[in-house]
Amino acid sequence: MAREDEADWVFRDRHPERGEVYARMDSESERAYATLKVQRGLRYGDHPREALDLFPGQPGAPLVVFFHGGYWQSLSRERFAFVAEPLVRAGYSVALPGYPLAPEASLSAIVAAASIAVKAATEAATAAGLTASGWIAAGHSAGAHLALMTALSPQSVPLRGVVAVSPICDLDPLRGTSLDGALKLTRQDVRSLSPARLPLPSARVQMIVGADETAAFRGQAFGHTARMVQTGHDCSCRELPGLNHYTIPLEIRRPYSSIMAAFIELTGTPAGQGGSGLCLQGNV
Repeated sequence: MAREDEADWVFRDRHPERGEVYARMDSESERAYATLKVQRGLRYGDHPREALDLFPGQPGAPLVVFFHGGYWQSLSRERFAFVAEPLVRAGYSVALPGYPLAPEASLSAIVAAASIAVKAATEAATAAGLTASGWIAAGHSAGAHLALMTALSPQSVPLRGVVAVSPICDLDPLRGTSLDGALKLTRQDVRSLSPARLPLPSARVQMIVGADETAAFRGQAFGHTARMVQTGHDCSCRELPGLNHYTIPLEIRRPYSSIMAAFIELTGTPAGQGGSGLCLQGNV
């Protein structure tokens, strides 16, 4: 693996702001848990990390299932709870699943857990009386990969759409990087677990990537978008100026953000379901 390829995927040392960004994520997530209604730790499997948190929105509004990033090896649903506040304010219900991590779990096992988590989230929402009008899978980085994979899984549910922020669509470039030490990706993994190498989903897809991200991440987002569009699928990609891989998740908290616009483009503004709130998060 060439040094420049490694640098396209492993770049934490080049972003000294990372610690400050994580601290803000944690602070905003703590506030979300403290101020929003939430059912925490709903089990969907036997592994300690196979649990989800459900933030109820307006009954009948769409349910967003959001997967955290961390290269399938780190981070947690708790750190990404900040995404719930703007989505719930807009009317959506939000489920935040955890999932087993590498190297304890293989990537195929992680993908399987994610699909089960989506189904469990929809069942939990129904049990809570929310009766969602549609299901959206979303995530950041590795979480965006999982969201895209759940759109293809028979273990999941038929999705209305996917919002993939800084997605990893093709696993092949990760083989041979230091990230692969825990993942141990095989050629079969690349073929069977790369959204870019699989049949395309019927769900609509919104890709989002930061203009200050590496060429690898921008290329994955735009490349998979082009593949989908060329075959007649409903997909678009937004490139957001001034944002990198660490700063882009917090963009969802900005009013009228492109990330919120992506959700609204997929779901519309359901009449009588927090409609004014949905509009306030607005179009770009």
